[in-house]
Amino acid sequence: MAEGILNFLSVDKNVISKSAGISIVPNSVASNHAAFMLKTEYNVDVLNRKAVQIEYDMIKEADLILTMTYPMKVFLQKEYNEYIKKIFTLKEYAGETEDLNICDPYGGDLNAYELCFAEIDKYIKILLKKQNFLY
Repeated sequence: MAEGILNFLSVDKNVISKSAGISIVPNSVASNHAAFMLKTEYNVDVLNRKAVQIEYDMIKEADLILTMTYPMKVFLQKEYNEYIKKIFTLKEYAGETEDLNICDPYGGDLNAYELCFAEIDKYIKILLKKQNFLY
């Protein structure tokens, strides 16, 4: 959801979000609930978007890596320690200092996805506003 939200809201089309996971199911697609939230809120269609496994080249080429949780951040910093200075949690980069984790709705009902969408949306808007990239 974060990729779709950021790419929709950013006025600078050179700012591009690419989502990738630490452990994915090959050929899996976005959940129906995640696709519903993005389509309903921003008319962004991700229903057929396939999961992407994070790889070294993605880390190397990225200007910034934002994770949804603190444990993901720590894992990536350990695995790719030469790029430690560009890896943050979304909430941390937006200025939050406590509870740096975004909720994980995986396997939950639509309400869980609504709550998670709202949280991601809130922090993406904060960071885009700070950078003057908010639509």
